[in-house]
Amino acid sequence: MTTLLFVRHGESRANKYHLYTGQTHIPLSELGKAQATLTGKYIAKKYKVDKIYSSDLIRAYDTACSISEALGMLPVYSHPDLREIYAGSWEGARNTQLESICAEAFDKWKNDVANCHCPDGETVAELADRFYKKVLEIAAENDGKTVVIASHATPIRAITTIAMYGSIEKMADIPWATNASVTVIEVENGKLTLKEASIDSHLGVLSTALWKD
Repeated sequence: MTTLLFVRHGESRANKYHLYTGQTHIPLSELGKAQATLTGKYIAKKYKVDKIYSSDLIRAYDTACSISEALGMLPVYSHPDLREIYAGSWEGARNTQLESICAEAFDKWKNDVANCHCPDGETVAELADRFYKKVLEIAAENDGKTVVIASHATPIRAITTIAMYGSIEKMADIPWATNASVTVIEVENGKLTLKEASIDSHLGVLSTALWKD
């Protein structure tokens, strides 16, 4: 059995200003850096981690590096299959813009995410497929170990849904993981079991889940 600790990156500058980031390289905000540090300390206290993987997008990679520091500078292995969805023409747009100029497609993103297709970009199904395959590969290569995977909101929401229901069809029923939260999934013989989702109590007042705007 492999224990996978999925960590959503800390708050990015795009999160702060409500931009649809996709695969654009956007760094962490100052709050995001503080969140990543706290998550590293939380993981170091609770788990014996054997390996760290990360999306190669800077906000996730820098979050992984903060966790690495807390774990005695474990190497971080990055891979593009662990990236956020490629959002095509939505990349970098404000959410309020998308609500007005792409109302129908953006409504699907909010209410029927499993069947959403970012214009000129990936479908959520395509994202889920590449991420799921990479996760199974990582789990198989690290049988009996505990592994951190630093990634993004949509991949983590997709893999959580797969662990619960076997597909992404009920993805709209699963909440987004909060910034710098930890979602724990065990993998045994290719079967995923969700143990805990979006743990962020260690962030205290720095948790973005506490904010309403």
